[in-house]
Amino acid sequence: MRKVAIILGILAFPAFADDLPTSGSCAPLDSDSTCAWSFDADTNTLSITGQGKMANYGFENKTRTTTSPWFAYTKQIQNIIIENGITNIGQAAFYGTQVENIKIPNSVTSIGTYAFFETMKLKNIGLPDNLEKIGHAAFYGSSIISLDIPDSVILIDSAALASRFLKTLTISDKSSLVKSVFWAGGGFIPLGNLQIYCKGNIEICRKKIEEATNLENHPKMKTNFNIFRENRRIYTIGEAEADSRSTGNIFSIRYR
Repeated sequence: MRKVAIILGILAFPAFADDLPTSGSCAPLDSDSTCAWSFDADTNTLSITGQGKMANYGFENKTRTTTSPWFAYTKQIQNIIIENGITNIGQAAFYGTQVENIKIPNSVTSIGTYAFFETMKLKNIGLPDNLEKIGHAAFYGSSIISLDIPDSVILIDSAALASRFLKTLTISDKSSLVKSVFWAGGGFIPLGNLQIYCKGNIEICRKKIEEATNLENHPKMKTNFNIFRENRRIYTIGEAEADSRSTGNIFSIRYR
């Protein structure tokens, strides 16, 4: 009897898997959005199409699950295509996927909380020119190496940039960085490995980074906080700020 039960269980599983939907709506309830999704198992591609908003999805930290309709394919998703016309990346939308590279269309103005949380293979992402907000822990635990934040970004929320693989970050003096933006798993990512490039007033960038990294509680980091230009010469804050005003040079801010 045990053997029969096991055989029946094995036979039943594929039928269950075949019944999983491979497409559907991703629009918020009671909205005029036409957001739709589809998953192609042959190419391991998740496609998001339509016009308007994408829904926000619940995220359960203990079980590492989300309520996204494509969650069953999370470990299979290697490619994500987002059609121009989608206006946001929903909360926890692509949590845990196997995507390595993604280009977000210019119609997207916000990236939600946990949107790319623990996308451990994500190395490269192209952010849209009209992006305004990057949500809490959006890239937490990803493998992003380099990130260029558009000038349009107003807010970068806490833990949004908590990627231990991040080597270069380009930000504008117009962006607001929430305190602990680099915080991950009970500590800051290795800031000594991070090169931060500033577009605009270097003094404004410096102050924002100091606040975001909570440097008042980390005096050693503050001592090792320096500003460079591409020729690697160390500038004082005054020199760098004056030079950025007069020449428009982009400076890097680095912890030695």
